[in-house]
Amino acid sequence: MQTIEILKNMLELQQKLNNETNGIGWENGYTKEGKLISWRRCIYMECAELIDSFAWKHWKNIASSTDWNNVHIELVDIWHFILSLLLEKYKNDKNYNNIAMEISSISIFQDFSKEKMKPNESDTYNILNDIELLIHECSGFNLRLYTLLSNYFALAIKCGLNLESLY
Repeated sequence: MQTIEILKNMLELQQKLNNETNGIGWENGYTKEGKLISWRRCIYMECAELIDSFAWKHWKNIASSTDWNNVHIELVDIWHFILSLLLEKYKNDKNYNNIAMEISSISIFQDFSKEKMKPNESDTYNILNDIELLIHECSGFNLRLYTLLSNYFALAIKCGLNLESLY
């Protein structure tokens, strides 16, 4: 399957999932129960869970190894929320092909589409810094989706995830 087709399928499936869980019209920022949706908060909370997959604490479990399986699960969770953010942004023009083309135009996406790399355990602090970049991007008032996507793909590559494994 071509990368554009994979991205289009992901967007379509995410739209369907959000319609089922949040109700039709969720793109306006509220669930069918009237609860406020904050995809950005979802992303940075999943980033916090991702951080806990690493032995980052200097006072506890300092010899523990990284839980790479959980790292991948949290990265998938973050991706669901990024897709939702994109679908919300393009709520007036849900041309999945155009959205997929925009995602694939990000330069690092080409590397993300290649064969996955094995994560480097000694790169933990650089990976933690990259996670914090995602948190920073989602917690400010000026969200830059291009930057968020670039940072996400760079992080995913370092953690041994690529487009095929994400799909």
